[in-house]
Amino acid sequence: MILKIHLPTNVSAVLATLLASGLATACGRGSPSANAAANPATSEILSLGLPHAANSTPILAASGRWVVAVWTAAEHERTNIYAATSADEAKHFGGPVRVNDADGEAHVYGEDPPRVAVAPTTGSASTAPPTILVTWPSDRAKHLGLRSARSLDGGRTFLPSTSIGDETITGERGFQSVTVGADRVARAAWLDGRRDPGTPPHTNAGGDYDPMHLMFATGDAGGRWNTAVRLATNVCGCCKTAIATGGDGTIYVAFRNIYPGSLRDISFTVSHDRGRTFSSPARVSEDYWMLGGCPDDGPTIALDHDDVVHIVWPTLVQGAQPAIGLFHASTRDGVTFTPRQRIETLGTPKPSHPQLTADTCGALTLVWDETQGSTRRAMMRQLMPLPSGDVRAGELHVISGSHSAVYPVVASTSNGLVAAWTDIDRSSGDQSDVALRPISLDATCEVPRDVASTMSITMKAIDSAAPTQRYTLRGRVVSLDRAGRTVTVDGEPIPGFMGAMMMSYPVKNERLLDHVSPSDHIDATIVRVGDEYWLEDVKTSKGKPQ
Repeated sequence: MILKIHLPTNVSAVLATLLASGLATACGRGSPSANAAANPATSEILSLGLPHAANSTPILAASGRWVVAVWTAAEHERTNIYAATSADEAKHFGGPVRVNDADGEAHVYGEDPPRVAVAPTTGSASTAPPTILVTWPSDRAKHLGLRSARSLDGGRTFLPSTSIGDETITGERGFQSVTVGADRVARAAWLDGRRDPGTPPHTNAGGDYDPMHLMFATGDAGGRWNTAVRLATNVCGCCKTAIATGGDGTIYVAFRNIYPGSLRDISFTVSHDRGRTFSSPARVSEDYWMLGGCPDDGPTIALDHDDVVHIVWPTLVQGAQPAIGLFHASTRDGVTFTPRQRIETLGTPKPSHPQLTADTCGALTLVWDETQGSTRRAMMRQLMPLPSGDVRAGELHVISGSHSAVYPVVASTSNGLVAAWTDIDRSSGDQSDVALRPISLDATCEVPRDVASTMSITMKAIDSAAPTQRYTLRGRVVSLDRAGRTVTVDGEPIPGFMGAMMMSYPVKNERLLDHVSPSDHIDATIVRVGDEYWLEDVKTSKGKPQ
């Protein structure tokens, strides 16, 4: 059963193009407090969103029974950040509250969404409204920056926002992650294209663009941020970062790095002194994903009851038919890691956008999106940590409904889980909402059989053949991944399909890329069947159709 709960709030925001393949999503609706309740025994799906807006990029945080949902609402070429809170593990949500104080400033898309963290609530404070911290990419400055805002009353109001990082230093910032530890101190990591005063341009290894840096900062009691410190440089510039704080105050940061030969592998750094110093970045796994562009898909991390850090990330698996796989590794010291372990998915070529959380029993829950038939689905699998550092994977679940689902997220509550994703209705002009699903767990933190049956992949009918649509793509080639059979194109607007966008496109015949090089201008046909798409009839300004 799907309960539609639209929040009647007047707001202006940007209606942005959403492409639900899981390869790219561009930036972008709950109800008054008398909204309907979700019955956790049947795990119904709720819909949060402002009417007449494109609602997308949800993110969740939870502490005890409190759940905070944050998302973007885009309408009339303005995008804003909204939050709604629940005090009963997502059974009911209050009305939406705009977080950002400058109307229309949000600049987000699926891989670079807003972020939210809540200060832990324990003991007698567990029923009190939590302190909430929201961060987001903002274009209010002359360059893309990052801002944060706090709520001290459980999300009823938000204080004026503040900048993360020095806005006087030129350079785009984004792909942030945020954590609040048991010490109630906020900490953030992000990617930063700053050029420090006196630094010449084009100083990266390839000499073709300014390098991206991994930055870190701590917040103070007044909601401002201390001076940022640089943790790494020349990192992969468009994959989300991940940050977490251990019970003892240790800080962990994961990100996608660039190793010699343009290998895009996951790195990890740790601070044992609450952020004053960090270890040199360590390579989590030698995946050897050689790519001249950006995978646009970063790592996720979570800590179990023993403060073992678990990392899940996507990477390319070489073979006769190269495909993306999701992999897991863990670490106890932030320096050495278990060998990577593949997490089985539906087996399609591109499971994407993994997000990980730890439940109250110390087990892990992983969500991601993947194509089933011709529809993108939000998937879930519980992972039980083993003494070896590996995990034992539980049953595979489909948590989304009949619509397309991308960029799922998940959080753990006192008695279960809450998942959310961008829900796209193809029958209504690709209208998007934020779908949210409370999922109860039994005493052993497993999904009850009656709930699991509603999320079984065998219960989800594979779609009948979707109509084939074709669009003309014109643009400039940014990068090629011949092994992965993809080409990244900075494309012109496509009437009736999407606006101007730089994104990656797969090809089914690798020979289509034989005569294509970076900087070429190409004309090609985008073939779209449901949520699947690829390029055909590629021709360049210097050659004939391939």
